[in-house]
Amino acid sequence: MKSITKLIKDEESTELEFKQAPPKDEALCELFVALANTCGGDLVLGVEDKTKKIRGINDSELIKIEERIANICANKVIPSIVPIMRIERLEEKAILVVHIDMGFQKPYRTANGSKVYVRIGSSTRRADEATEQSLAFQNMGVLWETLPCANASMEDINLEIVTKFLRNRISPTSKKIFGDLPAWLVSKRFARDISGKLLPTNAGVLLFSNDPSSHIPSARLECARFQGASIRDFLDKQTFSAPIWELYDHALGFLRKHIPLKALRTHDARKEFLSYPIEAFREFMFNALVHTNYAINSSIKLAIFDDVIEITNPGGLPLGLTLSDVGTGVSILRNPLIASAFHEMGFIETWGTGVAFAQEKLRERGLPTAQFREKGFFLQVSSVWRWGADILEHEHKILLYATQKETINSSLISEHLGCSARTARSYLAKLANKGLLRKVGTTKGVVYTLR
Repeated sequence: MKSITKLIKDEESTELEFKQAPPKDEALCELFVALANTCGGDLVLGVEDKTKKIRGINDSELIKIEERIANICANKVIPSIVPIMRIERLEEKAILVVHIDMGFQKPYRTANGSKVYVRIGSSTRRADEATEQSLAFQNMGVLWETLPCANASMEDINLEIVTKFLRNRISPTSKKIFGDLPAWLVSKRFARDISGKLLPTNAGVLLFSNDPSSHIPSARLECARFQGASIRDFLDKQTFSAPIWELYDHALGFLRKHIPLKALRTHDARKEFLSYPIEAFREFMFNALVHTNYAINSSIKLAIFDDVIEITNPGGLPLGLTLSDVGTGVSILRNPLIASAFHEMGFIETWGTGVAFAQEKLRERGLPTAQFREKGFFLQVSSVWRWGADILEHEHKILLYATQKETINSSLISEHLGCSARTARSYLAKLANKGLLRKVGTTKGVVYTLR
């Protein structure tokens, strides 16, 4: 567990919440349920949530609060959980830290109403039906991928697509086409024998059906090109349904249609390439296809704006991961059968390195790294594909420099551009007004980060 000094330095997140005083029993119960269902974490009492000012708790109240929390965890959370509580001292004030471990009897519920909650970012949310179902499957060791697909039959599996998949696998031993394809499907859990009848699993339909969305509505890719920076005005939109390992080709085709080419002329050749690095797009798109929660009745969305690409997939982060884990090599597979199939096709690695690779490709192109955010039960990656047309040369230099730094300030820009500090402050302020930099802090301590 983190020390109180480290906790105070952190921002509120999936694993951390600050409260000046204990909330009502119902709110505490919902928070503890959410932490147990997600990845565990800490509630720090006696600290303001926005300012992180140390307010402390009266010593005379500490025992009462501890007893209250213990009672909530024992009697109002089903199944009960055991909190780990400790009292810390900061600025001569008492701070109570309540740690909840990630549970292994999910889904945890509130005794009052039998409701399931999870943590999404720094908020506690009521779990939707698909998330609650995923928690139950996780507890039973059951994968949604391996369940028979509702109302589907083996006629929905296109054996030509299966054969194409087998031929395209990259391992040397995979070139052989198995004579008994149904038996191979069963061996890979893409089909199951249920009371003597062979039925396709959810993974089998997603990978090998001509139209998976006819049985699994989320197995669609919706693509749109919008005018400007909002989703108000469509310039183009298309919806694709195909075996999910083929959806990337449709996404790339849509991207090529709407992202212009750049030309680089050398002494003996002229090379053309997309304004946005395909390697980064590939990683982000396959990441969405592999990690989508296909039990949610929604779809993967690719949105292209004037300067930004957004990829949104249903399901958010797999439970147990936080946004701080993205790009670090830490990986939890929501859909291991699909991930294995994509790996066999050479689409993804198995070490969780794809995001870091994509971010490096963006930096090489002089673009800011992509931003990941959780939006309810969805995960969205937002990536700048070009700087705006109104960007001046010195502004472009500042933005490129900012891609290499966590934060920049007027002193760094003054030195980098060889201009006065006053001029540098003016440049930074204008970029912040254009929405390309985020101003952090005030007066002499002000710094800027890429948006």
